[in-house]
Amino acid sequence: MTASPVGIALVKSFESCRLVAYQDTGGVWTIGWGHTQGVKAGDTWTQAEADSWLTVDLMHAARDVNNAIRVGVTQNQFDALVSFQFNTGGLTQEECHLRTYLNAGQIALAAGQFVMWDHDATGKELAGLKRRRLAEMQLFLKG
Repeated sequence: MTASPVGIALVKSFESCRLVAYQDTGGVWTIGWGHTQGVKAGDTWTQAEADSWLTVDLMHAARDVNNAIRVGVTQNQFDALVSFQFNTGGLTQEECHLRTYLNAGQIALAAGQFVMWDHDATGKELAGLKRRRLAEMQLFLKG
């Protein structure tokens, strides 16, 4: 599966596009729609570069979801998982209970795990991440 326009819109609604590199709350250099790989201070992009990299980054997140999830999911569930993976990388982490519950067919327990990922890299709970996790959970539960 691949991310649908609904999933892409969800990601964009929480990722502002910045064309000059900046450090996120965890100190990670970031540019565009949340791209982090190879970014350094002073980097700049055009809007076209940012949009192109978002496509690539979402393809990587979709690949991760396809590899991590062993059960059938709806497009809404997939889109929620892609947004989650794009932002956290959590589905590929060993301790990801969301993945474990989903692969066991425990949809409600899996959905409840989204909100457990509302902290930044330093362990601080962030209201913006809580809003994002709730939006992902709501889309996931639409089935």
